Amino acid sequence: MEAPDTKTPAMKDPYDSDEKENQRTMLGILRARGVSSTAALMEASALSRGTVLRVADRLCEKRLAIHVDPKGVKGARRTGKPPHLYDFNASYACIIAVSICGNSLDMAVTDSLARIRHIVREELYDDEDAPSVVGRIVKFVAQIRAFPGCRDREILGVAVATQGVVDTDAGIIRTAARFPSWGTDLPLQKVLTECLGADMPVRVDNILRMSALTECRRGRKQGDSSVVHVYCGWEGLGAGIVMDGRVLRGSENLAGELGHMMINPVETGTCNCGSTGCFEQQVSPWRLLSRAGGKSPRDLAAVFSGFRRGEHEAALFMDEIARWMAIGLNNINLILNPDVIMLSGVYTEAGQGFLDRIMEFAQGLAITKMPKTLRIMFSESGEAAPLVGGALCLADIYFGS
Repeated sequence: MEAPDTKTPAMKDPYDSDEKENQRTMLGILRARGVSSTAALMEASALSRGTVLRVADRLCEKRLAIHVDPKGVKGARRTGKPPHLYDFNASYACIIAVSICGNSLDMAVTDSLARIRHIVREELYDDEDAPSVVGRIVKFVAQIRAFPGCRDREILGVAVATQGVVDTDAGIIRTAARFPSWGTDLPLQKVLTECLGADMPVRVDNILRMSALTECRRGRKQGDSSVVHVYCGWEGLGAGIVMDGRVLRGSENLAGELGHMMINPVETGTCNCGSTGCFEQQVSPWRLLSRAGGKSPRDLAAVFSGFRRGEHEAALFMDEIARWMAIGLNNINLILNPDVIMLSGVYTEAGQGFLDRIMEFAQGLAITKMPKTLRIMFSESGEAAPLVGGALCLADIYFGS
């Protein structure tokens, strides 16, 4: 006769899928909100008090979260039993962020919240070859252990934001007009991984998409989940798009190439892309400079200055650009209807009056009118926006896992 089975039921693995999901949920709340009480975490996560306390303690054990002394928190209860307060541990690890833009190579180290702690800016040479740029990045990575706060920290990876059409999933730069010597289909992620080692994650993305993510998560209008960041400069016009908090890339990574949307079918001049009447072509600062009789980019400052002073001739030149800009942005609004459109590039120097003229022309369009709820604003995220956006992407991937 077999002995009765006296084994006790299997204990539930404390790190089973439900527990891991609870940890991801709580970690996401702390990353987004910062210092939070047990009650706030219960409300945001829909978890019980016991689960919240258990999960928070586990995150603290892993150094992903930290206990916070209520005495140092403004607004914390001063009478009765002090609340349990927790925060995300921004010092948990470092992230290396790189931006390849125009004539500048920016390289930075951020904390786990994508806040820049150290940054180096180097000049890029005209059409500098890819091995040279890769070598500079590798050299920077090799030096970061000497930076304050990086010596004993884990490195989550390297995020590269670059100009050009980027296949993020494959880590390939399909084309980069700024660097013709790179050719097509440069496998930048693979090249950097071979140089840095397989244990160093590398992510490559488009610079405007990373800037748009920064606008969405760190911009002056935080809380907007749908943002289109439109950049217009001497080298062209492009955009980064974030809808419902997610970066749009498209099936062939062309989402955001709005500069080559046709808005003037009667234009006879040829755009850089070979077509005619493109958005980029109609609002190009080169076009404005030509109309104003300028001979170099420095002459555009005089046009902007005259416009801000109310000079009639300068206003005529700027109004032409504002009309085409209104048509292009109105088209973007009809397709995507974002919370806000952020403008960056050369026209920020024209001032708020230029934005006002764009809105006036948009409201007067014959068939469709720009909704008054849409906001068009100048970006204030600055040149560090691609670095922050890249670091945010890497952090989302790591802490989401």
